[in-house]
Amino acid sequence: MRNVALAVFGGFTPGINSVRLHASEDDYAGPLFVTLQLNGGYDPTCFCDPKINVPGERKISHWADNANVQWVGALPYAPFANNQWFYEKYAQQILVINGVDAQTNSHDTGKLYNWSGRNSVGAPTLAALHAAAHAPDQPLSYTVFGGFSYTADLVRFNRFSGFEGAIRGILNPSVRSWDGRPARPLMELSIAQAVVNSSIRSMQNTDFHSPRIASNLSSYEEARVSRRRLAALADSLPSQNEIAPSLSLQMPGNNVTSELLPQIQGALLIFNSGLGSAVDIEFGDFDTHDNHEARQEPQLMHVAEAVDYLWTFADELGLAERLTVLIGSDFGRTNFYNDGNGKDHWPIGSYIVMGKNPRWGGRVVGLTDDLHNPLPINPLTLKRDSTNGILIHPGHIHKALRRYLGCHDLANATGFELSSIEDLDIFNPMIQTDLG
Repeated sequence: MRNVALAVFGGFTPGINSVRLHASEDDYAGPLFVTLQLNGGYDPTCFCDPKINVPGERKISHWADNANVQWVGALPYAPFANNQWFYEKYAQQILVINGVDAQTNSHDTGKLYNWSGRNSVGAPTLAALHAAAHAPDQPLSYTVFGGFSYTADLVRFNRFSGFEGAIRGILNPSVRSWDGRPARPLMELSIAQAVVNSSIRSMQNTDFHSPRIASNLSSYEEARVSRRRLAALADSLPSQNEIAPSLSLQMPGNNVTSELLPQIQGALLIFNSGLGSAVDIEFGDFDTHDNHEARQEPQLMHVAEAVDYLWTFADELGLAERLTVLIGSDFGRTNFYNDGNGKDHWPIGSYIVMGKNPRWGGRVVGLTDDLHNPLPINPLTLKRDSTNGILIHPGHIHKALRRYLGCHDLANATGFELSSIEDLDIFNPMIQTDLG
């Protein structure tokens, strides 16, 4: 095994075989997509849409009592949660989309809208569309480690909690995961396997195949190929001491356990194997109705460090140039504190899109006023336009991302078009936006 150096996690190093999985004509080699779902509603004013307190209005942020908005190039950020190092390192890989109106204070509707582009049930997630458009026949085309996922039957998906154990369990279903012992007596397993093999040979030796037999043989061959390729993935899994750790974040009231690092490690190993194209990962307890900043700060710090790990490991594996990452949440937090020093639900949130050296990086699209209310923008210039402007909704961002990710045509052909909303050319680097 070789190690991937990463100092930020105090010596933890993800591992992968020194020889990458050999490419075959079955391996997927196209664009890759990850959604990072920050559950509960993180506060953009503490990260990518910072606001100072306005005299005469209720206080927006405690951090603004003694600090001002900071900038890296055209990107403003809050001087909070060690944001500075993250922006200084990744500013040119970031497109910030502020002032996105989810039109709801409901967690369920917010997740539905922000990850499918529609606020009604039935549409596939963006990750599902990506997988269906680019790698529908891959064994792990669409993998869900957590968060909102829906396929609309366009593609199958795999849901993992413990990635390594799940992969080994798929390859060895007759072995108990907790102790490695056979789930049934070896004699019974041997008899069952002999019956299966005999049935398959009988079907293969039949001159005439009915539609049902032909279908069964096709399914068997697909399963055989998938099993072979999953076995190659299993062979590339890190050793036990190289598996990314779960972390416990110390927070007021309760600690939060994060599986974000092993989720990211699993996602990138799937991509490296050529078995899939899209992954959903999740983290967070951002529903901070009390102790708002004391709880958001360690979580946002962890998110920044985890995203840094994602790009560092992706670079080591040679995947970064193919990768797009979308970061979002249910909605935002109110522009004032409640009686418990917390913030409640607020429909206005932000997305962050990341790529490796993208032409569209280092920019902000979308506007909010001093109190974090959304402002209308011109759909052509993306600048503030109080006369002919529109408010940005999640559907606008999904429509633009579908085109950018190459799944727009599939969405339209399968009845999931977003034709009733405006096109926003957010990935055009020639359109220079402003912040007011």
